[in-house]
Amino acid sequence: MFFGRILPGTVIAEIVFVDAIDYGRISVGVAEFVEALQGPAIYVTVDLDCLGESDAITNWESGRFVLDDLVWALTLLRQKVRIVGGDLCGAFSTMRYGSRFQTFAGRFDHPRQRSVTNDERRSVNRRALETIWPRLVGG
Repeated sequence: MFFGRILPGTVIAEIVFVDAIDYGRISVGVAEFVEALQGPAIYVTVDLDCLGESDAITNWESGRFVLDDLVWALTLLRQKVRIVGGDLCGAFSTMRYGSRFQTFAGRFDHPRQRSVTNDERRSVNRRALETIWPRLVGG
């Protein structure tokens, strides 16, 4: 399922993908949303955990998208509006807790991680960054 909206009182466009993916319906929904954008400029946040584990290794639940999906969506956005800024979030960060309770609660907040070396994680995430960032900043 897909939904998009302009956050009230802002020029921030929010596009969210959830649940099972029907690429045909989502691509139509994204295209319709982008076409309906009225502002001359937008800010884009890409949350890396929307990608599958082959394209980004995070310590959040992985999504089902591939890098080509994000490239397509950013290209479509750039054709319609000016992207004035953006950021990437949701990458891997080492979990450090200040108390036993936080450590306990953190086990429920984050999915169990597959075993991967730091070098592999950096390599996969660097490829995502090098693919997404130029399209986000217009390079």
